[in-house]
Amino acid sequence: MLEVDIAEGSLRGCMEQDVMCWYGIPYAEPLHGLGRIRAPQPRCPWVGMRDARQFGCSVPQEVPAFLGVENMGDDCLNLNVWSPSVQGKRPVMVWIHGGGYLNGSSSQTMYRGHPWARKEDVVIVSINYRIGLVGFADWHAWPELQGVTNCGLRDMVLALTWVQKNIHAFGGDPGSVTLFGQSAGAMAISALLAVPAARGLFHRAILQSGSADHVLMPEVARQVTAKLAAQTGSLYELFSAGSWQEILQAQRTLLRVSLPRSDYTIANMQFGMPALPCLDDDFLPALPLQSELDIPLLVGTARDEWALYLFMPELMGGQSARDVVFDERAWQQVVSRGVPEIAHEMVKSYQQIMPASTPAARIVAFETDRIFRISSLALAEKHAPNSYVYRLDWSCTGNRRLGACHVIDLPLVWGQVDSPLGKFFTGGDEDAIALSSYMMHCWSSFAREGVPSQDWPAYGQQRWTPRLDRDRQFQPDPQGERRQLWSPYMGFAEKL
Repeated sequence: MLEVDIAEGSLRGCMEQDVMCWYGIPYAEPLHGLGRIRAPQPRCPWVGMRDARQFGCSVPQEVPAFLGVENMGDDCLNLNVWSPSVQGKRPVMVWIHGGGYLNGSSSQTMYRGHPWARKEDVVIVSINYRIGLVGFADWHAWPELQGVTNCGLRDMVLALTWVQKNIHAFGGDPGSVTLFGQSAGAMAISALLAVPAARGLFHRAILQSGSADHVLMPEVARQVTAKLAAQTGSLYELFSAGSWQEILQAQRTLLRVSLPRSDYTIANMQFGMPALPCLDDDFLPALPLQSELDIPLLVGTARDEWALYLFMPELMGGQSARDVVFDERAWQQVVSRGVPEIAHEMVKSYQQIMPASTPAARIVAFETDRIFRISSLALAEKHAPNSYVYRLDWSCTGNRRLGACHVIDLPLVWGQVDSPLGKFFTGGDEDAIALSSYMMHCWSSFAREGVPSQDWPAYGQQRWTPRLDRDRQFQPDPQGERRQLWSPYMGFAEKL
């Protein structure tokens, strides 16, 4: 049994796979009543030895079957730690899970820190944070609730404060903390770059398949809360006395709401994500692309992110696309829905750049660019010369239509290519194992030194980007024509 003392009390962990593990460590008080939409409160000290050998509760949510989230409840603001030893000072890597700000948990089986601690000699921390409308609604127009905006981001800040205070007890260095996250987790990290309260709590960041623009303006965020209020009758009754099931049922009706995200010269719409960080003078005063925080960044996307949503939406909790026809009309509708003000220009430009492509291939390329890739590159440009960029080209072996799709990075980064889900996405062969080892080593090297590897050039003026596949090829500005299409609207610095 492994016992450590932290500021809040004593913890008993366990040894698994030659790695020291502590699970379900609470960093905040449980969420009861209106506390579900108020600022998180630091966990009070406890008396005696707390058992930290099992995962804690997950944040209540409606879960797509493949995510495997269980044991949901009020005491959900907890974290987990994996360490090779409590002696010494190692780089700390804090994982922020994805899930569209609606799903996910630090206890998902994909996110096991044993390979990281054992092979890369780092301390891994994974955290829970509030998701859905309890995590990301705007309550300014309902003062009787005493709610706060961006509860999910505030949870992350409190968890990072816990890391600064306690990680030395687990062999971690509080002066070397790297955030890494995927999808909504990476989007959250980009938002944290603009949160003053997060300054000094982390020193580097790795953003996988995220976006730097999934932030709502205040008036738009309040539209979401107003829609919720209109359908529930009394927000006070819902959040003070309602069950989690009732809150989730009320939230469900908002999942198809369409709102303009961020602040562009064009209307750039988001769909199916009503819960997003929103601008707030007190907590999130600026957009991520306006952040003045200058830290090293490692930023990347998969080549065909949107293919997962287009061809297998049921994996992400959506309806099957088996009977959907992806023809020229569908392609034009996608573009018109996404960027209505410049739809004609974008339809024409993508067809010119991809003349031999199918409508489905153009949909994947356009939505991958619009939702993930373009704003990620804009963030990398803002942080040049301290930014590194990659593109993951490994194609899914279980369904060739998916290509290098969203979430394909997870089994590679977490050393899980031999798991059932990992084998579906990567095949689990020797090349997959080698790429997984390479990515894990580059990620830990970045956490340790701020550089992925000695032969990996900074993004810089040439926009160097390695294509990660069965071999590694470094290219300047891959798919540059598509990037340039968006330059007038996304604040690109054409001359770095």
